[in-house]
Amino acid sequence: MILTAPIRSEEDLDHLIAANFNEVIIGTKGLSRFGELTPSQAKALAQKAQKAGLKTVLDWDILMTQNIFEISLGEFHSMDLSCFDAIRVQDPGALEYVLEKTTHPIQLNLESGNHNLVGILNWVNAVGERLERLILSFELPGQLMAQYTQKVPVPIEWPLLTPILLFYSPRSLIKPLFPDAVGEEAYQVMGKSEESPHSGFKVLENRHGTFMFNPKDFSLLDKWQEVKELGLRAFRFDLRQGNCFDLASPLAAMLRGEGELLAEIKERYPAHAIRGFFSANKSDVLFKKLKNAQLRRRETGFLGEVMDVMKKESIAIHLKNPNESISLGDEIRIQTPEGKAKLTHLNSMFNTNGEEIVNASYGDIVIIPHLGGVSIRSAVYLNS
Repeated sequence: MILTAPIRSEEDLDHLIAANFNEVIIGTKGLSRFGELTPSQAKALAQKAQKAGLKTVLDWDILMTQNIFEISLGEFHSMDLSCFDAIRVQDPGALEYVLEKTTHPIQLNLESGNHNLVGILNWVNAVGERLERLILSFELPGQLMAQYTQKVPVPIEWPLLTPILLFYSPRSLIKPLFPDAVGEEAYQVMGKSEESPHSGFKVLENRHGTFMFNPKDFSLLDKWQEVKELGLRAFRFDLRQGNCFDLASPLAAMLRGEGELLAEIKERYPAHAIRGFFSANKSDVLFKKLKNAQLRRRETGFLGEVMDVMKKESIAIHLKNPNESISLGDEIRIQTPEGKAKLTHLNSMFNTNGEEIVNASYGDIVIIPHLGGVSIRSAVYLNS
């Protein structure tokens, strides 16, 4: 069993050494999406890690246009590769360059794609005998991962505890909000959805672009007994965002069966966590709803859609037809995705400020009392 983690500082490394981790991932500002080190700092950390008996991996995980690739080569050439036992890459161009210009073993990061076995095996064949490990996505269900470990001829790495990256853009999306911003300083804000009540999305911008994370992290610690049966060889912990490297020792001890430490780890970990798709990937369950014939718009009397439901309290309706309006006393029909029709008279209506209104028209959001059996995306019609 290989335990690995990315680090940013000598203090982070000391925690991994004390926890008897097997490997350390070291990223610089120019080569790694979240790297914070200069080449000289990376060299010093790598040398210390090697002296302590840890395997060292250079992290080159940025995705690159040709222009960025040429810039990154300057930093790559400045690295003392003798301090690193392997190189981790994600971009196909970086992979090709490492294959041609170095003799290092390669760890190939396929987290952002290649969920199917055919694609994964093609990458294995393309890299050849220098491929020492594949990093696969936590979006794969555990049952599927168990099949892959039997059919993929190299060790597979999976995260056990990590932030969930939802969105990445190479564009600068935060810096324009700070008119006094200078240089390549990193920026972080909290985001929320305008279309739902969800909030707490951490948005980070650095020299490589803008990254948005799920409010909850990914963790399979409470499924460790099941994970052990999957045939995986390497497990990764990303403790950087929560700055919780002090958890490295109890995490390692738990995985090695040295104590019942899960409750302590959960209490000390600074974020809530979910298991993602480990039990089943149901990310396609909304497709049936999106294609539901019951939701197809029938223009006669169409008013809009239900955009939010607060059980036993209210229903929010977005009026989307410029040719229709509603008033107190009107009867409306709400067509649910299941095909049920719900009739109700508008005895009271409110706007989003909580003010009572007597009529509403195109573009308005109307709040009415809750009606049982109504869900989001139900179609609303004027019942004439």
